[in-house]
Amino acid sequence: MRGKKQILLISDQRSFMVETLYRSLQEDGHVVESASPDKTSLMLQGEDADIILLYLGNYVFDSGEFLSFLNTYCQSENKQIIAVGDEEEMKALYKVIPRHLIELPLVRPVNIRNLIDRIRFMDMGGGAGTGKKNRKQLVLVDDDSTFLNMASEWLEQAGNYDVTILNSGAQVLNYLAKRIPDLILLDYEMPVASGPQVLGMIRADARFRDIPVFFLTGKNDRDSVMSVMSLKPDGYVIKTAGKQALLEKVNMFFSSRP
Repeated sequence: MRGKKQILLISDQRSFMVETLYRSLQEDGHVVESASPDKTSLMLQGEDADIILLYLGNYVFDSGEFLSFLNTYCQSENKQIIAVGDEEEMKALYKVIPRHLIELPLVRPVNIRNLIDRIRFMDMGGGAGTGKKNRKQLVLVDDDSTFLNMASEWLEQAGNYDVTILNSGAQVLNYLAKRIPDLILLDYEMPVASGPQVLGMIRADARFRDIPVFFLTGKNDRDSVMSVMSLKPDGYVIKTAGKQALLEKVNMFFSSRP
C-alpha cells in the first residue's frame, strides 16, 4: 500500500458488521475514526480524513439536512465518499448526494475483504480529483446487485476506469442529464425499462445519442446474440464469460478509438 488512508466511518449503529469493518480497516494499516451522522461530529473529526465511509442506516431516511451538509463539505474539502447500504438506503442517499459524487457505492451484503482491497486500490490511484483525468468514465446498469458489485470491482481494479453503478434502466436518463460517460454497459434484460427500451431512449435524445452503449447479456447462443446486435449497440458482453472477457471487450473498444 502506497500510504495509509485516514478514514472517518460514519454510522448510527454499533453492529457486528460495523465493528468488523472498523477493526479490519485498522488491521490493514489505515487510521480509522468513527463518528455519528451529525454536523458537529463531521466538523470535529472529518478535517484530517481522506475518505468519508458512510455505513448507511435509518439516518439516511431522517437526516436530509446532515446529508446535504456532508455533500457540500466533501466537495469543498476534496473528500472521497464511500457508501455501503441496502438498495432502499442507497436510493434515499442519491436523493441528496448525486451518485456520480460517490467514489465507491456498494450495495449490501458486502464482502469486507473486497471492500478493503478496493480502498487500497483507491490509495494507489491518488486522492480525490488526482490521477483521474485520463481515466474513462463508465456507467454499469443492471438490476442484479451481485453482478454490479463484482463487475464494477473488476473494471476499477484494471486502473483505467471509474465506474458508476445504476440498478435500473429508469435511472439512466436522470444520470445522463448530469454527466456524460465514455461508455454505458447496459443489461439487456431488466424489469420495467429493458435494455432495448433504454437504448432507444438514449438514441432518440440528441444530447445522448452519441454515447457508446454495450449490451450485457446472459445468453450466448447465436440467435440471442444476433437479436442483441440487431439493435445496433456499440458492442456486447456475455455476462457469464467472466472478468477477462469483460476487460478485453472494454479495453479493445477504447484502444480502437482515437
